[in-house]
Amino acid sequence: QIHRRLAEELQKEVKKIERQEAETQERATSFEAQVQGLREVLAGVRQVLASRETDLADMAVKMAANKNLAGQFDDMAEELQGAIASLEKDVADTRAHASDVEAQ
Repeated sequence: QIHRRLAEELQKEVKKIERQEAETQERATSFEAQVQGLREVLAGVRQVLASRETDLADMAVKMAANKNLAGQFDDMAEELQGAIASLEKDVADTRAHASDVEAQ
């Protein structure tokens, strides 16, 4: 009878340990699924970041081109201002000459 009680107690302990092992396995499986889900999210984030990095590089190229164009427009504006000043001087000289001719 003692052997039977010991066997029953051992059987209960074995079942308890098996139940704990099954619960642990379920938690491990759940954790692995969560980790896999996080890996997928991280992969998605990495793709988005790579795309944004490409977009920023494209914007930098466009900004550099725009800055270059702005510099060219500034140079052209200076040339036009010089040409206008020269024309204004020519007009003033012509008027002065015309005034001299009229005076004579």
